[in-house]
Amino acid sequence: MPAVLLQVVALAACAAPAATPPATPQVLTLKLNTPVTLNGDGTVVSLVAVRDSRCPTGVNCIRAGDVQADLQVTPAGQPPQPVTVGWGDGRQAATAPSQAAGRQFCFLDLSPRPSAGQEVAPASYRLQLHVLPLQAGAADCKTGAAER
Repeated sequence: MPAVLLQVVALAACAAPAATPPATPQVLTLKLNTPVTLNGDGTVVSLVAVRDSRCPTGVNCIRAGDVQADLQVTPAGQPPQPVTVGWGDGRQAATAPSQAAGRQFCFLDLSPRPSAGQEVAPASYRLQLHVLPLQAGAADCKTGAAER
């Protein structure tokens, strides 16, 4: 009987999935429709749309405008999860906290900035994000630290 139990325990240990390495903080630069794989677990992030109403350089505006970027976050072996990050009317992280796949996605920058009289081609946009693990609670986009 003990030999059979030992064999069952040994088989169960073999069938257990390997532990996923913890996610590490990282800064990403994304281009439209160009997937990037995150460190640690094979999660893929893609920038799928940009809405940019920022005041163009060289123009005096009564408000700063807004930026929203739609992401698709696809954890390995799971369906994609939509995430929106952004900046609004001069305030960083104007959108609600953007979490998916055990991470917080924080808007850092979108370039190029609109210029007076020139339209930005969607393919030229570069979105910079700070991606933080959610291991000890919600991550804080301003400091990069987990809130306790």
